[in-house]
Amino acid sequence: MRKENWFGEVAKSLGDGMFADRVILALAKGKRNGCAIPGEDRQLFKRAADFLNDAITGYQWMDQPSFSSSSTNHANLFGQAVRALSISSVPVNFMKYLEELKDICQHLEAGERVSEAEIHELKEFFLNHSTAEMQHTDRLFATPKQRSGWAWAA
Repeated sequence: MRKENWFGEVAKSLGDGMFADRVILALAKGKRNGCAIPGEDRQLFKRAADFLNDAITGYQWMDQPSFSSSSTNHANLFGQAVRALSISSVPVNFMKYLEELKDICQHLEAGERVSEAEIHELKEFFLNHSTAEMQHTDRLFATPKQRSGWAWAA
């Protein structure tokens, strides 16, 4: 039997993964376009900057915890940002890294060109985010027996 909020969790995880995939696709188009994002994709980078800003706010929540629907959302998004990085690729200053990614998104939303290295950095983050969400969705679909068995030991 599934938890009562299972469907909502699956829908959110799938939506978050598709969002990351759309960012990756827009970055590929931008790279072909001389590292500038076409107009129809710029709004996507406002959403990406908002995602990163909310993740940063989720980290800052620990300094002054309060409980509300927005604080829960921010903490959740910070968790997603953490899941998007493998242990070997975590920057020394994770919060500075998130701020830099947010700045890149804001430049892209404004129609400004960024460097290939910045496009690559943003693509890697959202690729990892997409992969982490896919794995989270897979865990949600697993039966209780699969979750405790050998299938999840890897």
